[in-house]
Amino acid sequence: YITYDLYKEDIEKAKEIGAITDRIKIEQGNIFDIYSLLFGNNYEYSLDEKKAIESIIDRDIETVYPEKMFLKIKGLNENKFKLSKLKKEYSLEKSREIIKKNNLDKRKIEIMCLNTIHNREMANKVIRELEKEGLQVELKIYDLNKFMHKLRSKDYDIAVYNITISSKYLGASLEKILIGDLASEELHDSIGPFISLMKQSKSQDEAFLALDKILSLIYSGRYFIPIEHKETYILGEGEVIQRVKK
Repeated sequence: YITYDLYKEDIEKAKEIGAITDRIKIEQGNIFDIYSLLFGNNYEYSLDEKKAIESIIDRDIETVYPEKMFLKIKGLNENKFKLSKLKKEYSLEKSREIIKKNNLDKRKIEIMCLNTIHNREMANKVIRELEKEGLQVELKIYDLNKFMHKLRSKDYDIAVYNITISSKYLGASLEKILIGDLASEELHDSIGPFISLMKQSKSQDEAFLALDKILSLIYSGRYFIPIEHKETYILGEGEVIQRVKK
């Protein structure tokens, strides 16, 4: 048996309760999650408002992409990848000024998330930090079918969602993000040439440079705001895992 896409804390918990035996092998997967804020159509946030919200939320990550995706590639010069570095545009004082000026503190912000432990924890973390700044926030939790329907139709205010990206299938991952997660054909069309360049890359260096450029363009418009990265792992018997990874 194989178990996919577990986080480090899931594995630690499984070890605590004795669910992982000595014969089980733990391998890094090639899937990474970018826990992010996505903006729907129920309220038209300006770019300034998105940046103000982003500047309120505490995070430890420095890039749009999960940095471990790059570190896993032997000989890759990570210093090349600077375009998609994250930055908080405003101080807390400036963010508060924008929020008050635009009356964001006068309306109730609805944040929706998927009904999983990790998504609920992430949503509650965001809500606590927004509420500290005087914003009124209501959490909406949905099962998978309802959540994905709202996500695709953009029938939501703000969503907390784990965007997945595969270091092995970058092109397919990006198409899924643009058409599926962000539901933006316009953005897909504008970035399409860069995706084609990435698919035609002759080396992983070239592919990741193209990815860096694409993610920097998506992030510049705050189509999504990264909050945290999660690396996934695979559990199973050693020989079976190696066949799966190939």
